[in-house]
Amino acid sequence: MVPISFVFVLLFLFIAFADGKRPLNSKRQDENNDEVLSSKRQDNNNDEVLNSKRQDNNNEEVLNSKRQDNDNEEVSNNIKSYPPLPTSVGARGIWAYQHGVDDLGTHAMLETAASRTAAINNMNPWSVRRFYGSYGTLQTTDEGSLQVGKWNEELRDNGFSSQLLLGSPRHALPGSNCRGRLAELIQERLIDFHASPLVPHDWFFDTLHLDVEVHAMNENIICDGTEYIEWDLADGPERARRFYMLYLTARQVRDYLDWHGVVDPYGNRMKLEMDLPFWIDSSDDIDWAGSGNPVPFNTPMGWFTSLSSVVDSITLMTYHEDDLTSICTRASQERDWMDPTPVRVGLNPAYDDDLWESKGDVLTAAMGLDTYTSDCGFAVDIFHYKGMMLLP
Repeated sequence: MVPISFVFVLLFLFIAFADGKRPLNSKRQDENNDEVLSSKRQDNNNDEVLNSKRQDNNNEEVLNSKRQDNDNEEVSNNIKSYPPLPTSVGARGIWAYQHGVDDLGTHAMLETAASRTAAINNMNPWSVRRFYGSYGTLQTTDEGSLQVGKWNEELRDNGFSSQLLLGSPRHALPGSNCRGRLAELIQERLIDFHASPLVPHDWFFDTLHLDVEVHAMNENIICDGTEYIEWDLADGPERARRFYMLYLTARQVRDYLDWHGVVDPYGNRMKLEMDLPFWIDSSDDIDWAGSGNPVPFNTPMGWFTSLSSVVDSITLMTYHEDDLTSICTRASQERDWMDPTPVRVGLNPAYDDDLWESKGDVLTAAMGLDTYTSDCGFAVDIFHYKGMMLLP
């Protein structure tokens, strides 16, 4: 028989051995647990770093977004939420000139708030919503910039578009003192005006309107040493070459505006419109075939088709013509060639008082051609504000 004391000794040794072994495994387990925990902590740390980086990226995106918003806000520069401007083919337009110190010139028109309001009130009954204004050097001074800017804003507030009118016959001819001078005028009277710190976006022009009547050159002109004879003395091929020069002027103006990033009050690309005589395609005095102009500028169709990709609209000036059927028929050819670029028709009460004896005569003729009141379907421009004001 085994003594009971011996059993207790064995039991004690077994417990001691088991207790001694358990801490080793426990330590290893603890070490494993520590490794897992450290790994988890590391993962958490990594997650925290990653989340921090994500948060930083998010914060940076938010910051960049805010910076972009601020940049956009700076660019908007108080742009108003105007309704769409009535500059479509259906809106009626009118030219206005400085006329020196004339009471009916643009300088007098812009002088005071009362004079600006009066001019707008005068044009409203004529259904005019496009204003083609020539201001001379007015907007090249601080005081003049304020006057022109406020005028542009008031026009827009009253549903008008405001177009800067520039051009003379010599601007069609190549040379630094001819076509180059037009670039200088665009810089001084449009680009620098828009860039002035005195001029918010609300005061910008909507469109540049060229009135470069190459056929109105009534004297010889020398451009960088080359002499160009007056229109009446030029032969048929030379006259066709002059119109090719006019096309090149329009294309270079378009490129000049785009190069300088000129925009309208809404931040859109500055539009370019142009005035032309309505007899270009029908005159026997223009020899397109014998001009030596490159294809397609050796035909009137090629000339108009090419121009349609450069300008946003043209106005065909009818001058002394008052036969509405004839005007409609003759202008329809150019409309087909220019399509889809809009073609407008200009009536000229300032040219011939015998044709237009009253404002009512002009407006009746306009309705006979107008997009909304006739089958002819042309928008009408009126030449010019002073001419209309002098009619009874």
